[in-house]
Amino acid sequence: MALSVLVIVRISYWKAGRDGYIVFVALAGEKVPADVQHAEDMQKYSVKASGIFSVIGREEHMVQRQAILWRVPVGDHAFMVQRPTGRYFYQFIEAGHIQKIRAGCLVFGKQTYAALEIDFKTTWGIDAGESDFSFFSSSDSEGPKRRKRSIYIGFDDQPDRDAIWISLLEKAK
Repeated sequence: MALSVLVIVRISYWKAGRDGYIVFVALAGEKVPADVQHAEDMQKYSVKASGIFSVIGREEHMVQRQAILWRVPVGDHAFMVQRPTGRYFYQFIEAGHIQKIRAGCLVFGKQTYAALEIDFKTTWGIDAGESDFSFFSSSDSEGPKRRKRSIYIGFDDQPDRDAIWISLLEKAK
């Protein structure tokens, strides 16, 4: 009996992960603490990423995948999300295309992370009509119509979340 319950729980957990079951709980009135410094350019943060990520010609919905996040010198942010094969999918967020950022907690199974929900217009991937990495363009250029996309970023600690949060809120210089 215990073995069958364990198998059912394991299958349910696998199915929830495969189907993208994840809960983001926004914290009402949460604001970036005043004493937080933004993420430094090119400083890499290890995070858990959920959402749609791309590589040339392909997109995939990822749930709680290991990712590396960093701020590039112009104020934009880049994500490398690891696939099970060891290869990566990407997402680029230009400062001028961010629509909304909410802080909260990300719940996946028994795990809870300090998290950010980021709504933005796509600049990379199939939705953006891009076919080559070198086509990555600046925020003010004309290009294909951008679709709204949301991703969720889970952090192991609150200070990293706050540094990225304030970094995302800043406008590109």
